[in-house]
Amino acid sequence: MNRLSFFSVLAVLVLGIAQAQVAPPDPVLLKQYESLLGQKFSRDPNELLRHLERVGTADPATLPANDRFLLRFVTGDWNEVRGELARMPPDLAAKLYNKMLSDLTENRKP
Repeated sequence: MNRLSFFSVLAVLVLGIAQAQVAPPDPVLLKQYESLLGQKFSRDPNELLRHLERVGTADPATLPANDRFLLRFVTGDWNEVRGELARMPPDLAAKLYNKMLSDLTENRKP
């Protein structure tokens, strides 16, 4: 392979990856994530029990995005919460992250 064709192939691969990363989000998935903005985030044990009663022992991969995110949140699976935030559009992820912090700090008791 000559040098020019190598760089041509490399450029096509890089452009393909860049285009794949800026693909518009799935509208259904986006709506599920946006519904989390109306959620009250609490680490109260009763909230954990309510959520676990609702989703049961379902595989998290089969849950809708909002239920999956809440399951990760209430069980304290912070690596997965970070992964879910990374899959969201950046502006929505920032809003949701700020809402979580706000909700968690507002209910703190000394």
